Amino acid sequence: MKSLVIFDLNKTLINETSWYELNIALGISPEEDELLYRLGPEGEGILTYREWIAILKKIMVRRGKASREAIEKTVLDYTFADGAEETVRSLRENGHTVAIVSGGFNMVVDDVAQKLGLEHGYNNTYFVFDNDDMLEDILLTWDDDRYKPLLVQSICRKFGIHPKDTYYVADGANDSKIFEETIGIAIDPKSTHHEPWMQKALNVGESFNSKKARGKAQFEISNLRELLEIVR
Repeated sequence: MKSLVIFDLNKTLINETSWYELNIALGISPEEDELLYRLGPEGEGILTYREWIAILKKIMVRRGKASREAIEKTVLDYTFADGAEETVRSLRENGHTVAIVSGGFNMVVDDVAQKLGLEHGYNNTYFVFDNDDMLEDILLTWDDDRYKPLLVQSICRKFGIHPKDTYYVADGANDSKIFEETIGIAIDPKSTHHEPWMQKALNVGESFNSKKARGKAQFEISNLRELLEIVR
């Protein structure tokens, strides 16, 4: 029986973390990015995902750099992870169904899905622009920790495949629950693709939720090509 393979986006199919690149481009300092991350759902959990995004949006709007053009230029300037294109192509040629589930931005998910020839791309975050094409709001479908598990379950029902028979490939951020409910495959991002402040923290022994979550996956890979040895 052919399989359902669901990929996360940031630090999984693409090298970048769209949020970090966007924050810096729109005037948020690395120090502010670090503080908000540590207070947010992947850090101490003082801020919910929705509260975290609301603060980021408010800062972006106030700094005056958040035009549609600037946002599109930044978030669409991504690079595919090593092996991503050939791995997805091989999975599809072998008859497997491939989908993307991301907490990230609609325009990035849509662009990646189009370039990889995927019909099934789902995201949680949407930009809203005013009549002058300046950022007005950032909308969420769900708080991120609820969005991914619910959507994975929905996709599994659509294709008649139980989550326990579904492969889910991700870097670990916000993925603990899904790794437990599926055949979790954790990919360890290269250090060059971490936010600079995060890499410094990792170098001195700090541990973030993504690393802890990877321990709940059934497999851990360092390159997407290794996935083809797991999904036959």
